Amino acid sequence: MDSQELGGNIVLTGFSSCDLGTMHILKKIVGNYAKDFSERLDDFEKLHLKMSRNEMQFDVEATVTRSGNSTSFIASESNIFVGVDGALKKAVRSF
Repeated sequence: MDSQELGGNIVLTGFSSCDLGTMHILKKIVGNYAKDFSERLDDFEKLHLKMSRNEMQFDVEATVTRSGNSTSFIASESNIFVGVDGALKKAVRSF
């Protein structure tokens, strides 16, 4: 599966089928959440988003790594932006 690293602490997997415009918006959304995590969590190490498409749904798994421990948050939505935002909002609420 394809992976793309953004900066030093963000990895996107499964997003290669997205067009440039979609990727531009997704990178902004993910970058803002990663910045928030790094400012709020002293032990934040990495944010990994993995996306797969299941019929008419986007399944998004956001994994936050802190002090070597990873926690995943999942959202399934028909809109990729809502799915990414939903998984990341779950992560924010848990910290």
